[in-house]
Order: sequence, then structure tokens, then C-alpha cells
Amino acid sequence: KIITNDDPVYITAHRGFSGVAPENTLPAFEKACKEAYYAIECDIHLTKDNHWIVCHNSSIDKTCNGTGEISDYTLEELRKFKITFGNGIEKYPNLQLPTLDEYLDLCAK
Repeated sequence: KIITNDDPVYITAHRGFSGVAPENTLPAFEKACKEAYYAIECDIHLTKDNHWIVCHNSSIDKTCNGTGEISDYTLEELRKFKITFGNGIEKYPNLQLPTLDEYLDLCAK
């Protein structure tokens, strides 16, 4: 099918507005909300103590100042790591991996 001007087009913020803030972080999600994206895509993983964490990969190796699988850490242990990679990271020195609850709270606003 060819898309016409009458067809609705919905733009989704992939991992939040990850072009201006580190992906899958609260600032990236906040910026996506302010830009009025139709939807925000994110990835979630379960911690050792059954909390949902928002992170693209199942490990923190490419995102944080630590290594290992999210499923091997408790939420309290994961909170000790800082996000050190992503677009605009220099503007966000103390970012942590958000929980699914934090993400949903932000979306509800």
C-alpha cells in the first residue's frame, strides 16, 4: 500500500528522545513527552529482587560505569551505578537506570 496524505502517521520516540539525552533515561522520556511524540518505546529487564529496570540491554556494560547482567543485581545495587554513555551525557552527570514505575509515573504526567 502506498501511504497518502489521508493516512495517519505516528512518530514514536525510540528509547525516548535519545538524540538529545541518553537513551532509556528519564530526561530522554521527558523530552519526548514535551515534543508530543505519539508513543515512547523502551526496554525493561527484571532485577534479582524482582524490580523492573528500563535499559536497552540485559547488561549494564554499555550504559553504566559497571558491568554485569541486570538480573544479577538488586535494585539497591544497581542504584550505585551511574549512566556514563549517551547523547548529551555531559548535561546529566548523576543519571541512574530508571525503574519501570518511574517511567510510568512520568508518562502519567
